[in-house]
Amino acid sequence: REVALRTDELHDRAIVRCEVSQAPFSTTERRRRRAGDKRATAISNFVEETFSHVIQTSLFARSQIDITIHVLQADGSVLPACICATSLALTHAGIPMVDFVTCCSIGYHDGNVLLDLTYQEERDGGPAVSLTLMPRTSQVLTLKMESSAVRVNSSLLDKLMKEAQVGCHQINKILSGKVREFAAAALSLRDQEDEQQA
Repeated sequence: REVALRTDELHDRAIVRCEVSQAPFSTTERRRRRAGDKRATAISNFVEETFSHVIQTSLFARSQIDITIHVLQADGSVLPACICATSLALTHAGIPMVDFVTCCSIGYHDGNVLLDLTYQEERDGGPAVSLTLMPRTSQVLTLKMESSAVRVNSSLLDKLMKEAQVGCHQINKILSGKVREFAAAALSLRDQEDEQQA
């Protein structure tokens, strides 16, 4: 679409905007979330930053790509779910991207590495890493780490990042398989319609 504010318009590429909202019933805390919620703003900034590098924005000069995310259930790993869902939605919409994007959260608790953290595991205070990856090139796009109770040394960070990359590749296999299934079904449906018209 056209850029909402003319001052934001770029002559050589599109801008990516993201808006995240969370339903009041999405967590065990039943409280109404306002538009300026810090967590939602942080997620939308992370999504904007990630997909600004992946979408081929030069093909859409002087336009704006809007990403709207509604979180209905937030039982942990909300950021990775938003990234993976956005990647699928953009693929379905036909927006050209450099590569598919996957995201994985990983944490460290009681000497164990945990993949795909739940809400309680995120709140326990151990180190939690969210890593976005372009699977074809294994290029890390963005990395977000939170740790309040445990100091993270370089060897632990390397271990967490390697495990997160493995998790991202596993997620990519699942999502790519679903995209191929959807595309095959759409093509067979189109072929059936062509046969009926002939």
